[in-house]
Amino acid sequence: MRTVREPSPWLQVTTFFGFAAVFVGGTLLWMGLGVATVLTKAVWSLLRGRRPGPRATEAGETVVPPGYRAFVALGVLVGLGVGSICGLVAEVGVLAATGAWTLLGTIYGAGLWAAAHHGYLPFPEPE
Repeated sequence: MRTVREPSPWLQVTTFFGFAAVFVGGTLLWMGLGVATVLTKAVWSLLRGRRPGPRATEAGETVVPPGYRAFVALGVLVGLGVGSICGLVAEVGVLAATGAWTLLGTIYGAGLWAAAHHGYLPFPEPE
């Protein structure tokens, strides 16, 4: 009978910081990509001879700033990195760990994307 060992502390630390990196890095990319997208649209409007301005919204509707798709991309990239590290440390192997963590990172990034898209994850306001 095979006994189950305790997971390595390195796996727990790597997992914790991996998910935190997706959240914090995605939030920073969201702000950066949001600003870049707004500036690009404003310049493009000026070049076409239009006056740049906010789009028309209905009363009570909140506008989610662009750039929140960065959560999914960062989830995939961090999942690849965390999976590779965990695969080197754990007994399961590099390919299995990388595949599993890439899938988990993608699901986590998609969850953050959905929360931001529907307004449950508020856009950070720099002070």
